[in-house]
Amino acid sequence: MQAPRIPVNGSFSEVFSVFQNPARLVSLQHVTAGLYTERRFMLRELSMHALALGMPLAGGVMGVKLWQLGYRYYREQLFGLGYALPLGKRLRAAAGFNYRRGGVGGELGVDWLLTPQLNMGVHLYHPGSDDAASMVMLGYKASEQVMMEAAFRKDVSMPLSVRVQCTYWPVKRFLVLGGWATQPVYQYAGIGYGVEKWRIGVTGSFHHTLGITPGISLVWGKE
Repeated sequence: MQAPRIPVNGSFSEVFSVFQNPARLVSLQHVTAGLYTERRFMLRELSMHALALGMPLAGGVMGVKLWQLGYRYYREQLFGLGYALPLGKRLRAAAGFNYRRGGVGGELGVDWLLTPQLNMGVHLYHPGSDDAASMVMLGYKASEQVMMEAAFRKDVSMPLSVRVQCTYWPVKRFLVLGGWATQPVYQYAGIGYGVEKWRIGVTGSFHHTLGITPGISLVWGKE
């Protein structure tokens, strides 16, 4: 079982960072919950659902995640619990564990604010296990309206994959994003809109052989 992939990670809400770098949960100031679902390549058998929860607690943020891929005849499932906290003004760290078929695995995450515009994150997923993965992420805030991101991921049984994304906020409550990734190669785009404590995002990706993957996210919480 590979580490869960949430294509746009924290673009619609940092609560989804619990899946790909839980250290970023520290930015949550209030209880936040997010639901993401997609149908990969329009196949019911490859439907994916993810639930994320972030709760500020004792100076840090506790994260909970549930993830499922598949359908009634074959499913991969994961439950995870972790805790993130700030280590000074520029460094954040997180540790947690995940339970999936085959046992329990640990994970670690760190996020550095290198400059006011540039941050770097590292995530280690189940180190030493047969589904281990590691990821390095870079984020550059080009302006108050534009964010550039790059992520480099290596699964123990897969070649290095790369994801590059640009997010643009033409107005405060509305965003558009686009990007591409490798292993497999695909392009994706999305839009998001927020009203009070609710935010909704719609995404779509395209693989030149396997086709389209639609996705939708719903987030509740004040950020």
